[in-house]
Amino acid sequence: MQEQIEKIKNTVFNYYKEVNYNVKKVTENSLGIYELEGFRTGFAITDADIELFLEIREKINVKNIYIIGNAFGYSTFVLSNIFPKAKIDVIDAECEGNDNRLGLEITRKIIEKNKLDINLFIGFSPEDVERSMRTNKYELIFIDGLHTKEQIRKDLDAVKNYCADNFFIVCHDVELASLQESIDRFLNENQNFKYEKYEGKININSVGTGFLIKKEENE
Repeated sequence: MQEQIEKIKNTVFNYYKEVNYNVKKVTENSLGIYELEGFRTGFAITDADIELFLEIREKINVKNIYIIGNAFGYSTFVLSNIFPKAKIDVIDAECEGNDNRLGLEITRKIIEKNKLDINLFIGFSPEDVERSMRTNKYELIFIDGLHTKEQIRKDLDAVKNYCADNFFIVCHDVELASLQESIDRFLNENQNFKYEKYEGKININSVGTGFLIKKEENE
């Protein structure tokens, strides 16, 4: 699987090189996250996160993807490579990092250059979520916006009614940002969901990414 991960990453790295930017691994810590070299746009996902998305591809048929939080587009383009036939809708508030607006401009350039089926919407969750959607059912939802206890609850409440019959809601940085308490409260109020922390088979889940899925009747 690591070979697949490296191939996906190289494809995405080349997207940025083609518009004269570079993606590099953050060296100031051991988390294995990525950033847009020379700019402050927010950090991107890890190899363990890519591994999770590859495992999801083997479990369900993903036709529509919804993403909260874009930064400079890295995770968006990773998902577009793993699920090339899926439509992807992204909402971003354009307020993380000094260069967040540049990150969105670069994302748009790459979308246009590679003719990707990605809709990038500038707005806030939860109030603008419905307007940013092109469908009402998503098999994969990725929450990677503002990492506060209050905001993760707002994000989960905003998307919970837009899940397809088979779905994954992936939450980034749960342990890194201490979001578990808010997820537990959401589960107590929405008992048709269950939550699992992802355990990578070949990569360490250094930021504590987890996912929500539908709870079966006998659970």
